[in-house]
Amino acid sequence: GIASDIGMPEMQRKKKEGTGIQKKDAPGIDQKAYDKNAVRTFSLNKGAVDTANSQIDTENKITGSCGDLEWSLEKETGLLRFEGTGKMPDYSKASETPWSEVANIIKKISVPKGVTSIGDYAFSNLVELEEVILPEGINNLGKNAFSNCEKLNKVTLPDSIEKIGFQAFSNCIQLSEINIPLSWKECPTSSTNGEISADYCGHIFEGCKNLKEITVPEGIEEIPSFGFCKSDYLITVNLPTTLKEIRNHTFYDCGNLEKIDVPEGVSYIGKAAFCYCGSLKEVSLS
Repeated sequence: GIASDIGMPEMQRKKKEGTGIQKKDAPGIDQKAYDKNAVRTFSLNKGAVDTANSQIDTENKITGSCGDLEWSLEKETGLLRFEGTGKMPDYSKASETPWSEVANIIKKISVPKGVTSIGDYAFSNLVELEEVILPEGINNLGKNAFSNCEKLNKVTLPDSIEKIGFQAFSNCIQLSEINIPLSWKECPTSSTNGEISADYCGHIFEGCKNLKEITVPEGIEEIPSFGFCKSDYLITVNLPTTLKEIRNHTFYDCGNLEKIDVPEGVSYIGKAAFCYCGSLKEVSLS
């Protein structure tokens, strides 16, 4: 094995404990242990440590960390599993995620109870992803969280989700069924000089070619602004009798939406709620 703290006083070793890359059957290796040289990967008896990404690659599994969470990928099954609690980090693009280099073997994702947020771009471009298990307690899906997951066909969202970010499921071309969380209240918006731009809000289901019908469940009283905007393949929306408000731009630019029945309890329909719905032939106000 390799130990970078040979000869280090006991107190110093204790202070740095947990800061390096850890492996049960190998000593810790601090990421700065071999600064100023070209060494990147150390060969160990059962695998390798990638010092740039804090990952351990063994014969059957890759493990690493992201923020306060630990993750592991089983190579044979393609299961990406997380452990820990708290918020998953945000990323500015898919290639920045710790698992980006093995994205093409990820088929299933399991997130434990205690995780509160799925980060921006966290699972974007996972082209082999088929199944996602998200627990109650998650309150936020970041922007582009699952965008371009071409084989993802069904997602069950926990009712605890309050915010769904820009293009969260865009271009999931096999997605044919999704439930709407009861706690959903917001599509975080972007703005320029204080003006909200419809080009960068919502678009959650843009490009989802097989998502042609959505049912909003009983209990929901309002659909957030931009909630279904640019759902360009959506044909039918079933609204609950509990609905009271359809907010601004909710169905903006849903070009294939053909008919909608507005429940009698709805007292407010916001600005541009059905703007650019070119196929909309009938709106029924109960």
